[in-house]
Amino acid sequence: MTADPDQRFRPLTPDEVFAILFELLRQSGHYDPADSRILNLSPDSPTSEWLQSFNFGDLINAPAALNHHFNTDFDPAELQYFLQPSNNRRLNEFCVFIATRAQAADHFLFQGATSPADAFETVRSMLQRAGVNVADLRPDSPLASYLWQCDRDTLLRIACLAPGTLPPVHTDRPLFTGFGLALMIALATAAIAMALHLRRVRAVALAAMVLSFLTLIFTARVPSEVSFPGLTTFADLCNALTSTTPFLPGHFPIGPSSTRRTQIDAPPPPPTIAPVTK
Repeated sequence: MTADPDQRFRPLTPDEVFAILFELLRQSGHYDPADSRILNLSPDSPTSEWLQSFNFGDLINAPAALNHHFNTDFDPAELQYFLQPSNNRRLNEFCVFIATRAQAADHFLFQGATSPADAFETVRSMLQRAGVNVADLRPDSPLASYLWQCDRDTLLRIACLAPGTLPPVHTDRPLFTGFGLALMIALATAAIAMALHLRRVRAVALAAMVLSFLTLIFTARVPSEVSFPGLTTFADLCNALTSTTPFLPGHFPIGPSSTRRTQIDAPPPPPTIAPVTK
């Protein structure tokens, strides 16, 4: 994440890095609680299994996303070393490596570390920095009225305040789905009209296709509803964030810093290119 000059940051422990990696998986939109590959992920799992479990990115795009989420500046080659399946690196090694530079804003909660009132102020300030008008925001305000205004990064940051305590975020786009269906119907109608030489029908179908396509572009990034299922108000959200029971018990071994920091193999340095002499 990009550093905010108005925030103070603190280092993350390897356990906290693992918790955030798993939370990013839960909030990715590809999370299936019945998928054994996900349920069996642990610090001893290969990093390649974590990467393949959801659409976080491939070996080319994942390093930039990881640097963003952990406020680090690793060279892509360093992170790719741990993500490459042929290198057989484990998540515990990966977490220890990321923790050498990972930073989190000092308001990161991690289960039970603060009160619901403190959590409310934290979430309120996060929404405000994201450009959301919070002048009328109260603990009993409905989540739906505010979350739809947040970008994906802000929603992930809220979920990572206390990994495992919130259900996976749900995004509903009925307009996008509806106009997508209309586009397919118009396309089929235009094809039939062309085959039967029905010029007027074809013209209407083509106009409907253009209108549906333009509407799809406009609505693609405007979700109609964003929610954390089961949570209705900001009070519900803050109570969940500060609960002592994670949403998935046992997956987040938050604790002291790992002692494995000096036991992992250092990734190879990026290749150097010698100057060409003529």
